[in-house]
Amino acid sequence: MTAEGATVSVFRNATSVDDARLLEEHARRVGDAALDFVLDRFANLASARVVVAADQTPAEVAANVRNLATLLAVSAGVDVDVDTNPKILLDP
Repeated sequence: MTAEGATVSVFRNATSVDDARLLEEHARRVGDAALDFVLDRFANLASARVVVAADQTPAEVAANVRNLATLLAVSAGVDVDVDTNPKILLDP
């Protein structure tokens, strides 16, 4: 699925990635592209910031995961119950 919501079929070149690394490579490429798209789309929304750092507390990691999940859902057009975390979509 493209960023615009269109469904497309993609066939890989048999020599591009060996089968043993296919899952890992797909996760890296698609995950990076999806994350970059979402973070770029909401870059001007301070309350939607997602921070990744080695020294985060479990609560900070959980808050970032919640923010990212909400941003992914909104990007996909899914209705989100913001009552559980209303600051995610409202910039102070």
